[in-house]
Amino acid sequence: MKNILTIGLLLSILLYPVLLAQDAVIRGDDPFLPKVTNSALRLEEDKKEQVAIPKEFLGIVGANIQIVAKKDQSITYRLNNNSDNPISFSCSGINNPSKAIEVLKEGTWQPPENFMICGTGLYLATLAPKKSILFEARIWDSGTQMKVGIQIMAPVDAKGNRTAVTVWSPPTKTEG
Repeated sequence: MKNILTIGLLLSILLYPVLLAQDAVIRGDDPFLPKVTNSALRLEEDKKEQVAIPKEFLGIVGANIQIVAKKDQSITYRLNNNSDNPISFSCSGINNPSKAIEVLKEGTWQPPENFMICGTGLYLATLAPKKSILFEARIWDSGTQMKVGIQIMAPVDAKGNRTAVTVWSPPTKTEG
């Protein structure tokens, strides 16, 4: 059991920089890129979850993450696509995007202790222009503040490559 935890920790340390790549180019033949699903049912379910961007967030251009509500152990966020083009991100359901989490600890943003990312069941979801979705993230108490990031991927270019940028939420207090 201890070996499995050690391997999991090492994998998360090694894979974390890959998931946080800022302005990265993802090659079309990248074996780690989630597969685009052609499931008509999944695509229809994803479309139903997409709603118009609320008025209070319309002034923020591009892809952005905003805090909607904070509960005891979780925060509800809204991912907005206030652009003229669809955006894609990996998820295990459009309301469960693959997230990067960072906490502010001793003046430095860093992943929380014991934070692991699971890739099982991931696929690329597409968020339509001028639409938004809600998602939740657990509050991590290992820092004074936390923020959530989602890697947004641009459409595929002529060579099959994508540009990827991590979009971050505003920081929020995790204690008190």
